[in-house]
Parts: sequence; C-alpha cells; structure tokens
Amino acid sequence: MIGAVILVFALQGVGHSGSLDLDGDTDRNGIIDGTSGEESLEAKNSLIVLNNCDDDDRDSRPDNQDNVVNGSADRTDFEPIVLRRPQSVVSGVVVLRLVNLSDDGFQERQKVRVLGVGGAEIMGPSTSSMYALKSAEVKELATRDLTFLVEGLEFATSVKIAVFLDQVEQDELIVEVAPFLLVPHSLRATNNRVCHFNDPESDTFVRSFRSACAKAGVEATVIEEGDVWIQDELTWGFTETPRLKLPVALHMHRERALADDVRRLLKPDIGYFEAFAHPSTPNSLDYGGNLEVTPPSPRFPFGRVYYGSLKSQGDPVNAYNSRAIDRGYQGFFKRQKLQEPIDLCTDWLRVGHVDEIISFVPKADGSYMLLLASPKLALEILRDLPPATPLDERYRRYNVRTVGDFFNLRYLLRSFESYNMDVDAKLYGADHDRPDPGSIKRRLMTALDLAESDVHEVPTLFENVGTNRVWAAVALNPGMVNLSSMGRFSLIAEPFFPAFKEPLESLLSRAGLTPSFIDDWEIYHISQGEVHCGSNQLRDPFARKWWQ
Repeated sequence: MIGAVILVFALQGVGHSGSLDLDGDTDRNGIIDGTSGEESLEAKNSLIVLNNCDDDDRDSRPDNQDNVVNGSADRTDFEPIVLRRPQSVVSGVVVLRLVNLSDDGFQERQKVRVLGVGGAEIMGPSTSSMYALKSAEVKELATRDLTFLVEGLEFATSVKIAVFLDQVEQDELIVEVAPFLLVPHSLRATNNRVCHFNDPESDTFVRSFRSACAKAGVEATVIEEGDVWIQDELTWGFTETPRLKLPVALHMHRERALADDVRRLLKPDIGYFEAFAHPSTPNSLDYGGNLEVTPPSPRFPFGRVYYGSLKSQGDPVNAYNSRAIDRGYQGFFKRQKLQEPIDLCTDWLRVGHVDEIISFVPKADGSYMLLLASPKLALEILRDLPPATPLDERYRRYNVRTVGDFFNLRYLLRSFESYNMDVDAKLYGADHDRPDPGSIKRRLMTALDLAESDVHEVPTLFENVGTNRVWAAVALNPGMVNLSSMGRFSLIAEPFFPAFKEPLESLLSRAGLTPSFIDDWEIYHISQGEVHCGSNQLRDPFARKWWQ
C-alpha cells in the first residue's frame, strides 16, 4: 500500500467523562495517542478508513469480501480503534454497536467490518451490528487497552461506533469510509494501456502509440486482445486515507472480452470494484467513454464528474434511441460528494459517449482548456475551400472524393449542412455564438465557472448511421476531440485533412502542448471510436487531501 504508516498506541489515554473511552486517529496524524487534542476532535473529525478492495492474499477477490485479515500486508489496510483501560474496574455489560448515520441505501453492517481482539469479525455483514464483550475480554480490559480493527466495505459511507456500559452510551467515534475519486486529464499520466491483435494495422498503431508514450515519458502497457475498446471497460480512480493511498480500477458495465483483463488488475496495492449490482443488459452509455471528470477549479478542487444522463426532447421528424447512464452510476457519484456530477445529453450520438465531443487538456502554464467538437467550424472551413479540393482516398468510404462532394450527402432526410448544424445546435444551442442554458457548452461553462476564452472549438463533421428516422450521430472525420492526454503531449487521431488538423495543431502549440497525430482509421475510426476509446491512462492522484 502506498504511504503505509504503522499506527502507534499510547498505553493509557487521558481519560473520558464516561467509564469507557474509545479512541481512534481523529487528529489524522497516523498515531492513536489518546491526547487531549485528539480527544477533543472526536466530535468534529471522523476516523477515516479504507475501502479495502485490493488483494493482498492474491486469491483474485478483494480483501474486504472475506471476514479475516489476509496477512500482514492486509493488516495495514485496517484502521485500528482502541478501547482504553478504564480508571476504575468495569462492572457490567460492555457492548460495541454500529449506528447508521445516513439513509444511503446501506445497512450499517454493510458499510464497515470490525474485527475483534482475536482477529475474527465481531460486527459486519456476516455477524450483526452489535457485539457484547466476552467476560474474558472485560477482564483483560482491566489490565490493558483492547484494540479492534475496522475495514471499509463501501466508498463514501459512514457509521458511528459507540461503546455502551449497561445500555448507557459511554463514548463514540464517527467512522467514514473514504470516497472514490476519478482523476482528470490535467494530472500526470504514469501509464497508458492499449490493445494489440494480429493485424498489420494494429502492429502499426501500437508502434506509433509506444513511440508517443515514450516521448511523453509515460509507460506503455500493451494487452494482447482483439477487443480494443479498453477505455469503455475500465475507469481509473483512487481512494485515500491519512495513512494510505490506493489506485482503484472501476470496472464498467460492458462485459466483453476485455472483462477478464480488467479483473486481473486486482492485486496487492491495486483495488478493483463495480459501483453497483449491474442489470442484465448493458447499455453503451454505461461504458467508460461516457464517464469523465473535469480538471480542478477554485470552487471544485477535485473537479466534477460528467456523463450523458439527460434524454433528448421530442423531435417532430426523427426519433431518439433514448438512453442515459444507469442510475446506479448517478447515485454512486452523487454519494461521493466531492466531484458533483454534471448531467449532459448524449443520446443523439450513435455510441453516446461524452468523450466523442468533449475533452479537457492541461496547458503548460498549469491551467486547462475545454475542447468541444464543432460542426459549424468544420462547415466554415469547407466553404472556404475550393469545391474541387481533393480528399484523402480514405474518405471514399463515404462516396466523397472532393470537398464539394460533402455537400451532396444527406442524413435524416436533411442536407449535409442542415444535419451538421442540427448537431451543432445540440452542442452549442440554436445560436452558436450565444449558447442557450440547455446546450452542452453552456452547461459546462456554468458548472465550472469557465470564461469564453477557456473554450476552444475543434472542427468535426458528423454523419448519421442506421436508418433515416433515428438519431445516431458519429464523427465523419476522425474525431480529434477524442484524444489521449499525457501532460504536454496529446495523442490525437489523424484527420487526413490538413484544413482540419492545422487549427488544432496551432491551438495546442500556442498553449505549450505537443500534439502527436496517429492513424487510427482502420482499427478505431471506422468502428465509431478514436484514440481515447482505444487507450486507458493511469494517472497520479490529487496532491490535495480530500478531508482538508
């Protein structure tokens, strides 16, 4: 476990107004010392415990799915609490009790597990919410402190552990299981994962991917797997207590070939979990590409989660495949409290993911900028080019050879221009230059206190796939917004259209960033995804401590 510190216990506390005194590390200095300062903080500070979801005994199960300590390494993942030896002899029944503090859908014994002096569970899922000390333990308490171990079971939940003597409460500790935090693109990437399979196009892509990661100083991990959409199967975050810091893999509800690779990430010092009990049928909006987090801001120092969760309003001509990210995810991230979610509408997209149209990238000066796909800008660029301007031969799959040929396309019974401006309205509102409150741009600007200068448009054309009656938009040119950010380096889909590439290249260069364009056409683009969909970054956690 990163940053593990062994707790030290004083032999005798400073005393308590009741007969019995229950102590924990409420001053959050890694030591249960029983000082008056620590005692005075019990009413104000919680005892923070870890959701013990790594695998120290390597049995392929998170350690908190059993009711024992899985070796010496696992023991450091528990948070001790100390029942102090009283000043006078205890006469009566001593009881420890878990008390629920909030209606968050969990019973108190589902939130934490408490192990007794002998190392067995005394309160928790397989026992109960109350434990009466045995006579031998009460006798032992007359000569020394008793130490119990607390293990977290569910992120961002809390209980009270109280000690009673003959049904009269003597002392209590508020116990809080640390939250799960997503990590934004603005934090340093340490590892970037990609899938490889037996195909010349995959060989070429992975070589370029490795080269770009090397330039960025980021370790590249290559997984031999034909299911290339690793961003959709996995989202990285972390959890932290005053003593411990744990990277955690959130397994998204997708359940395809990559599922086993993600489950194998579970090991000592790497956590793994599923946010809720998944329904039987996956929905593409429950994949990782539809779950992102913004960089930090003064009002939101840990950023804000954002996802496609709003359903489109009725269309007099065309229908929508009305979908939203599962309420289980919505409830989970609302419960974490520190990264208040932003609700966006993405069900008009064929895949439906926020990473198709939105990206945040760090700037060299430490700030960041929001990149938004812009059909209007793309159309303006097309109109400024001679209609006979030739296109890369790859675009022939759309039956276009020149710029002018784009304008002969039709989607949803609309002209090419009308269709793309309708897509633009979903991003910017009916008036592109003055986005209305319901538009994606205005929602993000309002939620994050962004200035107009923080938002930058990336030329992106869209096509509609499927029938002429249902909205199913995907990027027609390789979507450059759907990028893999690695600090000053960004790995971006090559659009094979200089007039689109040059504005973004210039923008990033002015911000002190180095764009690396990569050919993802055959493996990702024509399958309705891009570089971000096919990569997955492990990043440093926030330096700021969430409990501060």
